[in-house]
Amino acid sequence: MVGWIVAAVLFIGIVITWLANYVSAIAILKSNIVTPLVKHFRFKKLEKSAIKSDIEGHVNKTIRPIRRELPPGWLDPLSIQWVKEETTATFLSDDKIVMRVAPLDREQSNFVNALYLYLRTALFPRSRTILEETHFESTVLQFARRIIDDQDQGLLAAFEEEVLEPAVSRRGKIVEYLERLNNLDSRGLLTGMFIREIDFSARAIQFKKVRSDFGTEFSEVLNHLETFLAGLGQEDPLPEALWARSGVGGTYGLLLVANPIKAADDRVQGYVNRARDRAQSGVSRLYVFGGANQGPFVDKVIAAIRASVEKYKFVEEFTLHRDYRGSIGGKGALFELQSASAASQEAHSLSASDEANDVAKTAEPQGSDGPPT
Repeated sequence: MVGWIVAAVLFIGIVITWLANYVSAIAILKSNIVTPLVKHFRFKKLEKSAIKSDIEGHVNKTIRPIRRELPPGWLDPLSIQWVKEETTATFLSDDKIVMRVAPLDREQSNFVNALYLYLRTALFPRSRTILEETHFESTVLQFARRIIDDQDQGLLAAFEEEVLEPAVSRRGKIVEYLERLNNLDSRGLLTGMFIREIDFSARAIQFKKVRSDFGTEFSEVLNHLETFLAGLGQEDPLPEALWARSGVGGTYGLLLVANPIKAADDRVQGYVNRARDRAQSGVSRLYVFGGANQGPFVDKVIAAIRASVEKYKFVEEFTLHRDYRGSIGGKGALFELQSASAASQEAHSLSASDEANDVAKTAEPQGSDGPPT
């Protein structure tokens, strides 16, 4: 019976993946068929259809891998509508993005601009108005640059000329943040942890007076994670204080699953003990990160924490672009204190919390790559 259930789940997963690929592929195929006809016969209606299919198909296909790294509900599929009856004023009042599309022979320009504008609407869907514009813009540009960098050099050149350089010219500080966010991204902490903490904290203080100074929180989270990464792999263990940080949205902590010789039960229990210690210390949100070559062991650790640490509620699992050592791949999971769930629900529903969470910092017993004790 169990075997049939597992087979059914695998089959459903395969069908969902196939359908997701199929929808984007159909849009691209439609564009490939219609575009030559448009270029030859110059039909305006067909031209609009070809442009729409080309942009939607390629953007949705491109963003699919990164969607698995982000919180649920982010990066909904792109949908393009041509402006017809609406005036500019009514269109903008609906909080919609207006994009001026180039002719068909400028597909690269259309793609990079559409991707950039799409990410501006899709990232931080419930907290973007709380972030400072420079911080938000820098994060969007880092996502766009990483996505485009995986494509081809022609697209990258178009992106740098038409999107990146104008943005940097408007706000010179973006250059600094781009470099710093890219460093986080190269070690898995941008999508794995940073954007989640920024989003959670922003929503937690939405109706508090500290909202006006949220840029400070953005910078302090960034500083903390940079310092944390700089200490990994050093001869001396990381200072205890670096394994957690208390901010405006509560306390977050990290748990790195090291690369054991074998996935023995006692090693799994060591990580469970650490998670339990963090819960006991009041760490509101615990992020568990595993390396690219540790998949089965990481799964065992996550499952054991879910089953054995009653104070932590499992929130989600996610994939990583790169792990904390910089290798391609990896996996992460987020746990939240049961006592913090109510506050989390308030933040998710854009309600205010009246009390600040002042919780003691917790520490990692050993160095980042050592086995648990």
